[in-house]
Amino acid sequence: MKSLLTIFLLLTILSCNRTVESSALDKIQPLDCTQKIDNESLDFHVIKFDSSYQHLFSKSFSPKELTNNQIIECESLLKLFVKDYNLEATKKFDEMTKKYPNIKFNLLDFTIELDDYGRQYMSVVSNKGEILVFVNCFCSPKNFNYRDKMLVQVDDGGNCFFHFKVNLTEKKVFDFIENGVG
Repeated sequence: MKSLLTIFLLLTILSCNRTVESSALDKIQPLDCTQKIDNESLDFHVIKFDSSYQHLFSKSFSPKELTNNQIIECESLLKLFVKDYNLEATKKFDEMTKKYPNIKFNLLDFTIELDDYGRQYMSVVSNKGEILVFVNCFCSPKNFNYRDKMLVQVDDGGNCFFHFKVNLTEKKVFDFIENGVG
């Protein structure tokens, strides 16, 4: 029982409020902006920034409409980021499996499979003229029938719920936060 509690605390500490910047993002190639985002294959919604979301961006920032090309850019950055994230998560899975051989861990509890996630995008223009996008990702999007109107926000849930920001001007992912395990 004591080792289970230790593992639980370790997993919670490892997954809570992690801020990461991926080095692979510096190598992003020009994007194919002729692609169309298909709402049938990708569950995504654009939420307009307003003062109720000032905890995400400064209220002095202006709302910004997202173009299809900018959404494709966010998706490309997300895929690069998740690829790096999953490499690190797999290493943690392997470490935990070796350290605690009597416990059966599930790799899916450590990694992110983007096909299973809905997305919400909220875009602003900063005081410096940079285009910043808040990207909210969550499992089982059909369970959140309000996802087209307001942000999906829950406590806990582990890697089933995560969000981050993208600076489209600099092509950088920042402020990545994965929910803790409750």
